[in-house]
Amino acid sequence: MVIIMPEKREKMNEDTKPEISKAPWYTRLFKWVFFISAFVLIMLTVLANIGGNGEFYKESIESYVRGATGYHARVETLNNVSFFPSIEFDFEGLTLHQNLEEEVPVGGLASARFRAGFWDVMFKTGKIKTLELRGFSALPSVFTNKALQIESVTIDENYLDESPQAALLLKGKIGDDTLAVRMNLDVFGQGQGKKYRFSTASGFEGSVGALRLSGAVKDGVFEQLTLALGDKPVITGKLALKRKAASELVVQGEWEVSEHQTQIKHNLVFITGEHGRGLKGDIQSAAFHMSDFGKDSQLQALIAAYEAVLGEGKKSFTLPLAFMDVDARFEHFMLGKADLGDLTLTAKIVDQALSLTADEPFAFSDAHVNIALKALEDGPELDVNITLKDFDYGALQKKFNEQAEVSGTAEVILALRGQAADLSGLTSSLNGKFTFIGGEGKLRTDLINLWGGGLVNAILPDTQPLERTQVNCAIMDFTIKDGLASSNALFMDTGRLTLAGEGSYDLTKDDLNITLTPKPKDVALGDIAASVKIRGPLGSPSIGPDLRGIGRKIGGLLLGAVNPVFLAYSLTDLGLNEDHPCAAYMAAEEEVREVPAVGRGEAGE
Repeated sequence: MVIIMPEKREKMNEDTKPEISKAPWYTRLFKWVFFISAFVLIMLTVLANIGGNGEFYKESIESYVRGATGYHARVETLNNVSFFPSIEFDFEGLTLHQNLEEEVPVGGLASARFRAGFWDVMFKTGKIKTLELRGFSALPSVFTNKALQIESVTIDENYLDESPQAALLLKGKIGDDTLAVRMNLDVFGQGQGKKYRFSTASGFEGSVGALRLSGAVKDGVFEQLTLALGDKPVITGKLALKRKAASELVVQGEWEVSEHQTQIKHNLVFITGEHGRGLKGDIQSAAFHMSDFGKDSQLQALIAAYEAVLGEGKKSFTLPLAFMDVDARFEHFMLGKADLGDLTLTAKIVDQALSLTADEPFAFSDAHVNIALKALEDGPELDVNITLKDFDYGALQKKFNEQAEVSGTAEVILALRGQAADLSGLTSSLNGKFTFIGGEGKLRTDLINLWGGGLVNAILPDTQPLERTQVNCAIMDFTIKDGLASSNALFMDTGRLTLAGEGSYDLTKDDLNITLTPKPKDVALGDIAASVKIRGPLGSPSIGPDLRGIGRKIGGLLLGAVNPVFLAYSLTDLGLNEDHPCAAYMAAEEEVREVPAVGRGEAGE
């Protein structure tokens, strides 16, 4: 017997294994290519035979339109649907309905044709062969606040007389305002194979009513954007959109408001999620001019024109976002010609409440700003709380006039709250308090003349323009009710006279109605007006003499006493103590009552 060891047996088995012949790599590759090509050919053959005008395709178009518009759709005539070699849709008589039981449509489309190459769609080249829409209409409030009519959307290869240029043209109306849009197209190929794509070398423009928008698209960035009112540019800039994730869109832009050259840059992210639409990011401004946002600015005129054509009309107020967290920094915050410095704000939206907060030095003071706008069922509610500690009004005044010689600091508090049915009614609904208490300072008498066309000259006709005067105390205290600010105390004590006043300021109408009465300390000041009326807009009031007295309360102030009961805030509320210069002018209520009345009914007349 022959015994074979296990390791030897294994070696014999390996020696006797048959060799497997492997095909060369290029042979295997050829087989895979052949298989894939045959599969694709079969699929394309199937696609080429799919289509027609059957009920299934008609229902597919109706379902797509419903998903895109939110309205039920009916297609009267389907001419054709195909998928290869071109994806094509051709139908007529589309109507939109609130529900299928309603026979009267809310909108409709007379005819539509679209055709694009199958491979262009697959590889997203942006090229199309045909796009033609005719006879679209929609009732008011369906897509726009006014009735919308689109006569046609067509491709025109020679819309310019002076040079050939293909463009996609839209013609129509929103209400009675003409609507026109042009988007330039690049042309590829010739004859039946001609294709079009939105141009990257030339631009687009659109208009509705007096509104104009124009620009160009380059490498996915909207450049040379101009938003104009008629022929007058209002905003220019550029905008870049980039999808960061399925639910996040990055929006970067640089803008300039043409009237006063406000500059704004932003890097924002729009978010769409289970909690609604939101916004986060930052906004920066190298120069921010409040004049660009005033009620008489070109920007406000542009907004008014937009609201007139495309606005949604009066409806319940809601904030457009569910949440927001944006940091904003405004360098060179300009109020008229005065540079108030840098302002840093944080803007948030939580639970349908927009808040703006700032707790940094601003406007030559230690500023604390908290503004809240809430969207409530009964209408928007505005809550404003602003405190300026150690407000250097001398430094501020020098920003308006470098030659003005003035010094002094003050404490300022503004607290307002109001609610109205809509935003336009908020100003007239405001209630609250305003207090300004200034201590010792100096000013040149012509400084006051800068405001109101000669206040000092009206009170002291013989005062020299460059004469300086010592300010011992200045108090302005107002109660605001329904948008009307009424004075509790208007008082200034200087080295030469005591000045007291009474009156009001209408926030809604920008109408100042103040009467001031001086009391000289120097017996040499014989030539002094009895009182002075100040009327008109806050920025440029008119000044005139008033020979009538202005009441018992003014009499008390002229004796150099301010009743603390009248004041919205005490020295303690303002963080001041009895060492403050104005503490000496705070009289007891009994002392004020002893002042003889002059006839309060004549005040402010």
